[in-house]
Amino acid sequence: MTKKNYLFLIVALFISNSLLSQSVQQIAIDTNDVDLDSLAHFIVSLDTTDTNLSIGGRGYKNILVVENYAIITSNWIRNNTDQEPRTNLVVKLEGHPTAHSDSTLRIAYLIFFPDNEELGRPLYRKDLGRIDLSFHYSSLNGVMETLTGHPFIYCWYGEYPSGHIYGDIHGGRFLK
Repeated sequence: MTKKNYLFLIVALFISNSLLSQSVQQIAIDTNDVDLDSLAHFIVSLDTTDTNLSIGGRGYKNILVVENYAIITSNWIRNNTDQEPRTNLVVKLEGHPTAHSDSTLRIAYLIFFPDNEELGRPLYRKDLGRIDLSFHYSSLNGVMETLTGHPFIYCWYGEYPSGHIYGDIHGGRFLK
C-alpha cells in the first residue's frame, strides 16, 4: 500500500492529551477498509482514561454525538434599575452520549460572548446532562462551519488529573 491509501488523523482528543504528554499521537487508517461510520465510532469510543492517554492517573470525558442543533438569539433588559439592553447567542446541541460517556448526557450549550468579555471555563453539568462551552462572537463563523459543513459532529468535554479541562466541538468527513 502507498501513503495515498492512508489517512493520518491528529484528533483533537489526542492533541489535548499531547499538550500534557509533550507528544503528538497519530493514527493511520487504511481508507480502503474503513468507512466514515466506522471511523467516527472509533474516534468517539476512545477511552481517555486509558493510561496511554491520561497523565498522572485517571481522567474522564463525556462526548455528545450531535443529532440536532438550534440557534437561540435573545435580547433583554435585566430589571427596573438596570435598563441597559443586552443580547446573547446560544447554540443548543442535542444528541446522545457515546458508550464511555455519562448516560445522562443529552445537551450541549455553546454560549457566545462579546470578544472583549472573559469566557467561562468548560463545564459538565451532570445534574442536567449538559456540557456548557463558552466562545467569543468571533468564533461563530467557525462553529457554524463545523455544524453545517460536516456529516459527523460531536461535542467533547474532558478533565485530566493535572487540572487540565478541555471542551470543543468536532466536525469530520472522510477525505480521499
